[in-house]
Amino acid sequence: MAVALLAGLQPAYAQATLPGFPGTFTGNATVTASMCTNPADNETEIEPLALTFTALTDIGGFLTTTGTGSSDDTTISITLQFRTDGVIDAGALTAIGPDSTTTVGVTSGALSGGNLSFTFTGVETYPMSSDICQIDGSASLGGSGGGGTIIVPEVTPSATVTTPQVLTRSVTKAVDQTFGRIGAVRRGRGTGATDLGDGFMLQGGSGIAAGDGFASPLGAWVSYTYADFENDFAPTAFSGDRHTGFAGIDFNPVEDFIFGLALGYESADQSTAFNGGESQTDGFTVLPYVGYAFNDTFSVDVSMGYTAVDIEQFRIFGGERISSEVDADRFFWGGNLNGNRQLGNWFLSGRIGMIWAREYQDAYQETNEATGALLSVGEQTFKLGQWRVGGEAAYTWNDWEPYASATYQRDYSATQFSIAGTGPQPSNDRDDLLFSAGIRYFGSNNLSGFFEYNRIISRDNYEEDNFSLLLRYDFD
Repeated sequence: MAVALLAGLQPAYAQATLPGFPGTFTGNATVTASMCTNPADNETEIEPLALTFTALTDIGGFLTTTGTGSSDDTTISITLQFRTDGVIDAGALTAIGPDSTTTVGVTSGALSGGNLSFTFTGVETYPMSSDICQIDGSASLGGSGGGGTIIVPEVTPSATVTTPQVLTRSVTKAVDQTFGRIGAVRRGRGTGATDLGDGFMLQGGSGIAAGDGFASPLGAWVSYTYADFENDFAPTAFSGDRHTGFAGIDFNPVEDFIFGLALGYESADQSTAFNGGESQTDGFTVLPYVGYAFNDTFSVDVSMGYTAVDIEQFRIFGGERISSEVDADRFFWGGNLNGNRQLGNWFLSGRIGMIWAREYQDAYQETNEATGALLSVGEQTFKLGQWRVGGEAAYTWNDWEPYASATYQRDYSATQFSIAGTGPQPSNDRDDLLFSAGIRYFGSNNLSGFFEYNRIISRDNYEEDNFSLLLRYDFD
């Protein structure tokens, strides 16, 4: 039937290639069963979907492909016909499951940016019970060659959209607790402490030389950060705030090394305008770290961590509240090469580093709070890889040190989005600038700390402001 339907269409274009074909597309399908002869079968589900297509064939000026695939325990065959601009003119899909057969026609869709989306309508029959249902739905799939996560705003759970930014900012904040610009360890003080950055500080006299080791054998610190952020791209718009706290302890049992362990908690609340919902993310972090000073100019630091993440969220669809809870595991590490130079009371420092992170979200179910209907959402993986290069200028004035810094951050790997349909698309911008200003305190009573403000700019449709406070005590 599908072949006859496609063959009857009139030619209008003449080109036999589209990006991604042949190839595999994976993602989700939202399927609604209604008007069932057995009312218990009326439901809406979000199901995983994978389709593998053959090469396109030019049939009468249209580009036709066939494919096979699967969704849970269902096998699928599909035929699609494209115009050369990627718009779907016609199509048909058959899905055969253990106790039912679904036959639908593809009513609209498009291939855009390496991603495939389409809508469909038809019937599902249950031969053993003679039940029959009306089927309507949509599919959003990312191609193996250029994919990403396709967003259908009104039916996409909040965490799918907010997690990439939460992941990026939470990981960079955690790593920055120990990134530290620890080259400053070699820059001595007449009294007070010598700064090793956000978390790293040590007690010392003036002019610590390479090889002298760290003057403070043990130190403890606590930090707090408040962040306010907004994504103003309408199809994925959200805003919110985040609170992050860390407590750590570090020591230097080996000359020129510092070892530490930090524990952290984060809480982020987001209003997700794109789906009329909200989400709350809570995370508990374990973060070991190590730093090594090569000499009085250069040093390195490395940290790695794990965060147990819990997300509670809801969205509004058709006037009904759909809620869910998601568990996730986040793994990350960061490393940095630091350099510094003293010019009188001025201290200049620079660093180049990188961050790697993955967040693995478990499969979960959304619940329609009005009807009790369940919608299944499959496992999802979010990724981040980022290069960072920056510099700082600081000026010492008695026990105080004001400073300013700038850091360029570029994602070499990150979860990408596209919006189903032919409307505006996100830029998936990969870089930004982080500007910081603050003041440090180095007391003669083993107490030190800093207060800092920083702002993220130049990332398309996203801005964030942070306020941070750290206090540290070094034991004699």
